[in-house]
Amino acid sequence: MRRATEHGMLAATDLADHLAKRGVPFREAHEIVGRIVRERLAAGKDLGGMTLEDLRGYDGRFEATALDEIRPENSMGSRASPGGTAPERVREALKEVTEALQK
Repeated sequence: MRRATEHGMLAATDLADHLAKRGVPFREAHEIVGRIVRERLAAGKDLGGMTLEDLRGYDGRFEATALDEIRPENSMGSRASPGGTAPERVREALKEVTEALQK
């Protein structure tokens, strides 16, 4: 699963959230990240190899923490709502399924 999340565009939403949390209007943040995704795909690249300099080439409001936020463990761990991908939520879902199967 780690390999699947390290390559590709799964963390694109995290980049948009990063900008939105810093005051960039949600729509604008998604437009910026959409451009990043389109250009990276066209170049045969993914998000995993991006540097802060790359991100700031698209928008100067990206901060260094953006790179940490798109790391797979941080991206998945940030989804802590019910049904999310955070480890504690996955454990809860597995427990529920296990209990249901034992009935």
